[in-house]
Amino acid sequence: MTSNLLSGIKVLIVTSSHEATDHRIRDKEALSLAAAGASVTIIGAHSYEGAADDGITVVSPPKARARLERFLRQPWRCGALAAPISADIIHLHDPELLQIVPWLRLRHPGARIIYDVHEDFPELVRIRDYLPGFCRALMPRAVDLVEKGLARSVDAVIAVTPRLAVRFKNRYREALYNFPSHRFYDRALRSSQPPEARPYDLVHLGTLSAARARFLAETLAIVHRERPSFKALVTGAHSHTVEQLKALDIPGCAIEGVMPYDLVPLRLGSARIGLDVHPFPTANLRAALPVKVFEYMAAGCAVVASAMPVLSDLAGRDRHLRGDMSVIAGGEPGDYADSILRLLERIDRGEPIGERLRAAARDSYVWEREAQKMIAFYSRLLSWKSRN
Repeated sequence: MTSNLLSGIKVLIVTSSHEATDHRIRDKEALSLAAAGASVTIIGAHSYEGAADDGITVVSPPKARARLERFLRQPWRCGALAAPISADIIHLHDPELLQIVPWLRLRHPGARIIYDVHEDFPELVRIRDYLPGFCRALMPRAVDLVEKGLARSVDAVIAVTPRLAVRFKNRYREALYNFPSHRFYDRALRSSQPPEARPYDLVHLGTLSAARARFLAETLAIVHRERPSFKALVTGAHSHTVEQLKALDIPGCAIEGVMPYDLVPLRLGSARIGLDVHPFPTANLRAALPVKVFEYMAAGCAVVASAMPVLSDLAGRDRHLRGDMSVIAGGEPGDYADSILRLLERIDRGEPIGERLRAAARDSYVWEREAQKMIAFYSRLLSWKSRN
């Protein structure tokens, strides 16, 4: 991106629960804003502070050590760090940061404030195992009212899908899909192997709940029984998930923990099929889009994925996705295993499923398109500021 539409604009990105190097925050939004001429500072936990080679400055608060600290104390730590930093736009990335908006207004009276919505937070509360059952039943409605009420104090809302954006009544709203960037596609293309040379038949990227981990283990065990040479890789899981998966003793399956985002294309490019398993249709998934599906496509993987409304909307409009992606609504482990086996047979026959998906994704599902929308959105917001 070579536009200088944001030349001279100072942007302050604040996150209380994500890493400063989170791929949406830094690799996509921050780098795109900097490429458009903005001066960008991120307040977020990380191992370094100061300006990086890409010109983005990181100011790192201590990490929250417990959930209650994250929600009650961490936002004010971030607010204290934000107070002396000059900003035209303040871009908030977590719902708990909404509580400090009045403070930010006092310290930055001329700034415009954006709330970036990553998930359906009220519905996410409903499935949190650490909450007592009565809280999970009662809290979503209360959280919804509080989040929407506090969000009225910001100038604009950005969300990762249109279904999330329309939850809010703010005048300025924009949906920015979390698609892979051209940098991700380029790294994936350089590091990917031809299908016949890939050491793994299947990869699953990301962490899993206990129930989804058991579902995945059963699925892979069925495939292995039908195809004894089958090899799978589960990568990017949190440490407790890694231990659970190892205890399940999945045949033919290697298991890895969280890795740097720059290494993700290399790992995905070592497998022929990418798997996304969300067989339990919880309410928070109605507005979600599984980013890993498009990262699999970028790496030239065929895809087996659980149906979600946003993914189904996209797949329904795209003939490439309809033909080469297996999307399963609900389903049992055997349904996923059958889809995996059928795709492997097609790949064995030389059908270039992964390459077709890679080409379709690079044409239509790339972050840079979303970045253009973001820059235009910022420009409109700043123009509105100048008129008021």
